[in-house]
Amino acid sequence: MMGTVDSHQRYTRSRPCPVCGGYDGGKRGAGNGPHFHCHGFLSTDGRYTRCSRAEYAADTPFEEKTNTWVHRLDSGDQAAIELYGASDGQRRIVAAYDYRDEAGALLYQAVRYHPKGFKQRQPDGQGDWIWNIKEVRLIPYRLPELRAADPAATVYVVEGEKDVENLRTLGFVATCNAMGAGKWRAEYNEFLRGRHVVIVPDNDKAGADHARTVASALVGIAASVKVLDLPALPQGGDVSDWLTSGGTPERLTGLADATRDYVASEHLPAHDTGEWRAKITLLSDVAPEQVRWLWPGYIPLGKLTVIDGDPGNGKSTVMCDIAARVSTGRAMPDGVASDLDSPAGVVLLSAEDGPADTIRPRLDAAAADVARVALLECAVSGERERGITLADLGHIEAAIATVNAALVVVDPLMAFLGGETNSYRDQDMRAVLAPLARLADRTGAAIVVIRHFSKGQTANVLYRGGGSIGIIGAARVGLVIAPDPDEPDSPRRVLAVAKSNLAIKPPAMAYRLVQAANGVAYASWEGATHHTAAMLTGPQSDDEERNAQTDAASVLREILAGGALPADDVKAEGKRAGISERTLWRAKAKVGIRARKEGFGDGARWLWELPPDAPYDRSVPKDAEVCQSNTLAGFGGDGTLRDDPGDDRAICRAWLARDVPTMSTAHIAAARRLLGIGDGQFGDVRVWRARLAEICSVNTAEPEGDAA
Repeated sequence: MMGTVDSHQRYTRSRPCPVCGGYDGGKRGAGNGPHFHCHGFLSTDGRYTRCSRAEYAADTPFEEKTNTWVHRLDSGDQAAIELYGASDGQRRIVAAYDYRDEAGALLYQAVRYHPKGFKQRQPDGQGDWIWNIKEVRLIPYRLPELRAADPAATVYVVEGEKDVENLRTLGFVATCNAMGAGKWRAEYNEFLRGRHVVIVPDNDKAGADHARTVASALVGIAASVKVLDLPALPQGGDVSDWLTSGGTPERLTGLADATRDYVASEHLPAHDTGEWRAKITLLSDVAPEQVRWLWPGYIPLGKLTVIDGDPGNGKSTVMCDIAARVSTGRAMPDGVASDLDSPAGVVLLSAEDGPADTIRPRLDAAAADVARVALLECAVSGERERGITLADLGHIEAAIATVNAALVVVDPLMAFLGGETNSYRDQDMRAVLAPLARLADRTGAAIVVIRHFSKGQTANVLYRGGGSIGIIGAARVGLVIAPDPDEPDSPRRVLAVAKSNLAIKPPAMAYRLVQAANGVAYASWEGATHHTAAMLTGPQSDDEERNAQTDAASVLREILAGGALPADDVKAEGKRAGISERTLWRAKAKVGIRARKEGFGDGARWLWELPPDAPYDRSVPKDAEVCQSNTLAGFGGDGTLRDDPGDDRAICRAWLARDVPTMSTAHIAAARRLLGIGDGQFGDVRVWRARLAEICSVNTAEPEGDAA
C-alpha cells in the first residue's frame, strides 16, 4: 500500500520529471518539456520515478492506484544511470571527464548533467563511485597531454572541460580546473611554469574574476600570461559558443597574438611612503559591468538613490507602490520590467508611519506580497531596545538576507542618523552614506533614502533637499516629487529625475493620490509628462520665503552646536545646505550668533558661535528693515549728515540689521555722533556695536570682516 507522497517528491518546474520533463501544474496535452503536465513523483529511496505520460511508457509497468508508469532509475544498469542520473532521479548525465595524473591513472571525474549541472566523483576501487573528491589530489584537466605538448606551444586556460575538448579537437593545447570559476588552486601553477599561457574567460563577472585570479597567480611563473576577452561573445558565453558562432582557429590565434601581456596591479612598482602604501588598480584589471535597474532609469540596483519632496506629496506612498511591484515581480509604473529575475524582498526603515494603521494598509492597497516585506523596527538586547541608525549596517544586512531583499527604503533619512551626526556637515554625511553605498554594492540591493525639502530658497533643484549637499552627492540618482505645476490644487503629483550619474534622465512620471477601499491613499500612475525636476521646484511663495529664515536659523544652530567655527566654514556649510548668503545673514541676526576675531594681521580670522542662551529668536524691528532701503535719509541735499539724532538712530539701525558687516561713511558718521566719538578716535567695533544696539533698541550680533 502506498503512503502519502511528500511535496519534495513531486516534480516541479525547477525539478521536472526525469522521464518526460514535465511537472505537476504544467499544461496538459501532447508534448514534452518544462511546460507540460506530469503528476508523477520520485520514490522515497530515489530508485524509481513514476511518470504519467503514456508516450514515454515503453515496456514499463503501469500502476493503477497512482495512474502512472513506474520507471526504475538505479537498477545497477549503467545505461539507465547515465540516462537519468545516479539515484537522484532529477537529471541525466551527458558527459564524464577524466582527471588523470602524470602516469595516466584516473584520480576523479567531473560529471556534467542535463539540465546543466556538475558533480565530481572518484572511483571506490570496487567498480563503483564515491560522489565527492575528498582526500584526492587535485590536478589540471588533461594533465598527461599538457606535459607531453611542445613546451613552446601556447596553453589555453578555459573554464570548463567541454571548452578544453573543443579546443583540443582544433589542435590547441588546453586545460582547466575542476569545479569551474573561482576554484583555481596554487598547486596548479607549477604545471604551467615556463609556459606561454592565454586565459580565455567566460563573458560574465565570475569569469572575469576567475581570469584575474589565475593570471595574477601565474605572473612570474609562466613565461607569459595573457587574458583574451573574445569579441562579440554573448553574456555568459564561453569559447565553445564563440567557435559555434563562426570563430576559427586562425582567428583565435590572431586574437591571442594581438593581446598584451597581463600586468597585475600588485606587480606594479611600489611607492613606499611609510606606513601607508598606495593601492593602484589598472583599469584593464576591472571587468566592465552594465548597471542593473530596479526601475530602469529611476532606481538602480546596488546603488544609493535619494527622493526629495515636501511632506504630504506621497513619497512614502510611492515607495510602498514600488515595494509592492518588487515583492510580486510586476512591471514598474512606466510598464518597463525590472532587471530582477523574480519577485524579491523589501526592507523598510520607517520612523513616521505606524506599521499596523499605515504601512501594512498601504502595501495591501498596492497589492504587495507582504510575506516578502520586512520592517526593521529596532535593535534588541535582552529586555532592552534601541532605535536603528544607519550605523547599524550589520542589522540592515541581516534584514536584507532574511527576505532576500532587492530594495531597502529609509524613511526619512534624518530620523536614522546618529546623535553625533550633523546632517549639514559634508564630512559627517559622507561618513554615513559611503558605508551604506558599499552595503548596496555588496548586497546588490537598491537603497532609497527619503528626505524633506528644506525651506531655503534656491534655484538649483539639487540644493532643495534638507541637509548637506553631500547627501545628493553620494547618491547615484536623485528624484524629486512635487505637485503638478499645471494642477497645483489637484491631487496630481509628478516624480522627476533631478540627477543621474548612470543614464540619460528618463521622462517625469505623473500620478494621483487616490483613496483605496481600506481608507489609505495609493499611487495611481498616469504616465509620462513634459515636466522636469527644475519645473517642480520653481519660485517660492511668500510663505516659503518667510519660512526660509526660520529654516536657516535651525541650520545655523545645528552647524554651531559643537562650538565656534570659522565664519567662512559656516557660510560654506550654509551654501551646501541651499541657503543664500542673504538669508544666512538674516538668520545670523535672528539667532543672535556672536562674531569674534581670532588672531592678528594676515592670520586673523572671524569665528561665529552661538550665544550662551541659544536658541532664541532675535527679530529685527520693522523700522530698521524699512531704513535699509533709505540709508541716505539722514543726509541733506549736499550729502552732509543732518543733526537730527532720530535720523542717526535710523541709519545705525539699518547698519545693525544689514546683511553685510562693513560700515559705509554715513554709518560711521552717524555712529560717531550717537556715541560721542571724535573723528580722530576709533575704538573697538564690538563695543560700538553693543552700545549702538542699546541706544537704538536693536538686539543683534557683532560684525564680521574688516568693519569700519
